[in-house]
Amino acid sequence: MTTAAAAMAASYLPMGTAGAASRRPRPLAAQGPALDTLVFGDTASETAHGLTATHSEKVTGGLSQCARRFLPTEPAGTWGGNASFTMTVDPALTNYVTLKLWGEDAGSALGRLQLFCDGKQVGHHHLGAVDPLDVAWDEKRLPGRFFFHTLPLPPWSTQSKTTVRLEIRAMGQVNPYGSTATDFYKNLTGPSRGVYRIYTHTEPALTLAAGDVTGSAPTDRVRPEDASAILDDIDRAVAAEHADWLDNTSLNLWGVLSLAAGYDLPFSPCYRSDAALERICFFIDVLYNKWLTDPAQMTGSDQQWEGFGRIGLVMTALDGHLDDALARNVTGAATAITRRAAYANMLVASRDYWRQHLPTYTNQYIGAAIGIYSCNRGLSVIAPDRALSESKARRYVHQAVGLIPFEGSEDASGTPSWPLGTSYYLVTKKGLTRELGYVGLYGEVIDGLIRLYDAVHGWNGVADGALRARVITIVKARSVFRYQAVDTDGYRAMRMETVVGWRDSTYPGEVVYAQRNAADGHALQAAAVLQDEALTGYAQQMIRDNQLFPNLDMFATQRAPRHGLTAARVRRDYDTFRGLPASSTVLPGSWSAPDFLWADEDDGVLALKNGDEFLYASLYWRARYGVNNLARVHRITHVTEHSATVAMQAQYEGTGEVYVEPDLIAQPHWVGAPVPAGPTLHQAWAGHRQPLARPPAGIAGGAVGKETPWAGRASFYRCAYGRYLIGMNASATVTYTLNTRGWGRSRNLATGQVVAPGDGLRAAPLSTVVLYLL
Repeated sequence: MTTAAAAMAASYLPMGTAGAASRRPRPLAAQGPALDTLVFGDTASETAHGLTATHSEKVTGGLSQCARRFLPTEPAGTWGGNASFTMTVDPALTNYVTLKLWGEDAGSALGRLQLFCDGKQVGHHHLGAVDPLDVAWDEKRLPGRFFFHTLPLPPWSTQSKTTVRLEIRAMGQVNPYGSTATDFYKNLTGPSRGVYRIYTHTEPALTLAAGDVTGSAPTDRVRPEDASAILDDIDRAVAAEHADWLDNTSLNLWGVLSLAAGYDLPFSPCYRSDAALERICFFIDVLYNKWLTDPAQMTGSDQQWEGFGRIGLVMTALDGHLDDALARNVTGAATAITRRAAYANMLVASRDYWRQHLPTYTNQYIGAAIGIYSCNRGLSVIAPDRALSESKARRYVHQAVGLIPFEGSEDASGTPSWPLGTSYYLVTKKGLTRELGYVGLYGEVIDGLIRLYDAVHGWNGVADGALRARVITIVKARSVFRYQAVDTDGYRAMRMETVVGWRDSTYPGEVVYAQRNAADGHALQAAAVLQDEALTGYAQQMIRDNQLFPNLDMFATQRAPRHGLTAARVRRDYDTFRGLPASSTVLPGSWSAPDFLWADEDDGVLALKNGDEFLYASLYWRARYGVNNLARVHRITHVTEHSATVAMQAQYEGTGEVYVEPDLIAQPHWVGAPVPAGPTLHQAWAGHRQPLARPPAGIAGGAVGKETPWAGRASFYRCAYGRYLIGMNASATVTYTLNTRGWGRSRNLATGQVVAPGDGLRAAPLSTVVLYLL
């Protein structure tokens, strides 16, 4: 092998010298007690650690435990109060900081908590591999219990030191899409979340001392309400919206398609109404006239990558009912043109524009594929001579779900660009999206996939068994990332896993079973449309937990066309769902479900249930520009939760190039990002060396600092956390050996076999081994 090949990135993120390690007895498991503990609000502990604080106060918090919280400044600014203190660290090993927080606290007004070490900020404000100590939001993280969040300190910040000065600063929330300091950074306007204890330790997982209160497991309670009357409320809301929209002078395409759906809804004023058909065409006329002078109506509108796709669906849904209206001229057009001709021009332009401007992130590409296919299907109705062949149009659909490789944007002749090579799929073989690794909220593309499937199959369309099977695979892959928890009122609920998500920053995830309720889809949609036994079981589990109807409330109260379009189909899907056979299948993350181990090596993520705990881990973790040797873990028990960013070791085929972490504080991928008012801040992780992994054969690697799907993707990951030792082989061709030296007698969770201590365990290509220390 070359010098760069199979390099161990541990040399770029020092784990301590061999001499230091040999002098120190090491525990068998990757967990251990605290080196030091500071109890906030306890005078003796705060004095012993030299704590100084501004805009802060002691409080008695959860379970009568003492704590400290931070207050806003006067006048309010981005930064609120702070506390600094001295903590013991190990001079030779990687050190971690863990913060104890009360899971009942909720509300985005609580802001964020940012860690500093010897005056430098540790991690980034948004989507860094090392994140803030806490980001509060409107859901309770863990009702009635404490949880713990762990961050690594840069090894060079503690090298040869026995103490460091740490600081916690409260700050307001950030708007990640804000382009100016005022837009990006929000003021802290009220007290922060309380902080209870902070610990330093050298093992990734902290072992709590006896007497460290965590709380008790919640009582398993099912939400008592039966709110099925919400369905009637939704129908009434849809009828009222349709009546209002028919009187509008303009309407976006969600509303236009909702009115088209109303043509078949007996409770809608659009039902079998010729006047409604004319009004639908009038709204498209208005958009046509705008588009002639403003191309952004198609390329940069609220429809995003779908362009004029919903116009195509209107033509499809109302096929046979619009002939008279389409024969008339466009209302208000500067040059006379029939609606049929004008709408065909719109559909061709949108279809062909997005064929030449295809995004590479899966959720965005799904939108583009829906738009391209829907435009083409609409053309097959109103101008069939201008439509692509069905097989050509369906290629975009099949790329969106990973049935065929991603071809990339096309030139004007229709030749694809293949920007990511000829073997890159937008969805992994196991069924997860590629963005770059696992994503929680942004990976919930089931609503888009059902709309994509409907565009092909609905309205007497074509049967595509491969498409249906693939969508079911994707929904089942997402089902692994739901775990049993409680809702904000303490009732049993399944939550989406977001802690290990690349593009997630708020925890816990939403209450989700088969499919999340969102503007473009509802919780029963996938089960009703696909009618798969497992998906039916997931949705029936939601019914048994009484979590369906409370979550449908948004469709009765959100008076917006985007929500209204989904609301118009809730009753129909519910009636279909009620007719499906009973299923005994429950979500894998239910406490009653059997143990499992599931891994997606392409996305570098795993999920497992092992008795009375769940573990989620992203080993390929926010490594945009190089192999960063950091992993993200989330361990859940009946009583508490631990989330952590931890050091691990990666093997990879390198290019010989190295990305060096710049001195940025807002986001790691945004040079020139806004900075908050006040003294200049510096990044403690600046200088972190991240080697670039080699891209697939035939693909240029890109410049150093350019985000690619392979720059930070290793071939093999070794991560130890608590009693778990994980070896993930992400290579499709090479067998690696998981180093088990120093690891005790364990159970192989993939096979159930007991493994004796040894020198290694072989991991075949695209396989994952997890050992649990006995």
